[in-house]
Amino acid sequence: MPRKISTVERVVKARNRRQAKTGPEKELQKRHDADRKAKFDCLKKLKETGIWKSAPESLKQQLEDNALAQLWQERFNAKRSKECKALDQELNNFYNQKSPIEPIWEGDDEFSGSEVEVSGGEESEDSEEFEDKYVTA
Repeated sequence: MPRKISTVERVVKARNRRQAKTGPEKELQKRHDADRKAKFDCLKKLKETGIWKSAPESLKQQLEDNALAQLWQERFNAKRSKECKALDQELNNFYNQKSPIEPIWEGDDEFSGSEVEVSGGEESEDSEEFEDKYVTA
């Protein structure tokens, strides 16, 4: 009669199988991440130097497009949520680095804390037709 396998043994065997599968994969992922980081660090260093400023616009665009295309491709190929979050963060960093957009209302004291008054004009016949046609109570 075969020996009954306990739950703990099953869990340990399953964990060992998973670790055996992911050992080389983890190593490959680390190398891939290091390679990707090196490419983006290189692009960042290029942007900080005078070489980037004197480079033709087409070359700049091509380098940025290649880096961005690689990020998007990796994002679509990512299967685990942690990888997706990390790639999304890299994409956000890339876009923020390229053209940071600041809201126009920050630091604008004209609108801070004040209420906006809307002056009501006279209703035209067009607005009544619109209400009759599209607005239902």
